Amino acid sequence: MKRIPVKKFMQQPPEAATQEMLLTELVALLRQRGYRALPVADADGRLLGVISETDLFLKEHKLPFSTQKVPSLLGELFDKEQIDEVEGLRKMTVGQVMHPTAVTVTEETPLQDLALLMSERHLSMVPVVRDNRLVGVARRCDVLEILYADPG
Repeated sequence: MKRIPVKKFMQQPPEAATQEMLLTELVALLRQRGYRALPVADADGRLLGVISETDLFLKEHKLPFSTQKVPSLLGELFDKEQIDEVEGLRKMTVGQVMHPTAVTVTEETPLQDLALLMSERHLSMVPVVRDNRLVGVARRCDVLEILYADPG
């Protein structure tokens, strides 16, 4: 297999969440785009972290984020205190839940290295950085498309 650098297939310009983005907005964006994760960047493009679908289940709150969509229906299942907790989750931001450290690659990282990294760490997305600035996003689906492409 040829040593294809990430810059040949990364998504650019990269789409990123901001720390201030409400989790409700993030969920809508993930669903709309079909993403499982997004990098988090500031206005200058500096990578601040990563947030994934898994992070949205907020294990420390013992309630999956998805229950926020129907709090009025939860009255039969949860008491008032639990419903208030769900309402509080609606106000949470990406910055409160994101992982502040992210596994990253550079534009020159070979496809094989990226595929191994994604496999070993169970990553669906890896930010591509240059001088700690987000320049692209490498997604597992893009890697698989190249790996399984018909060579003919």
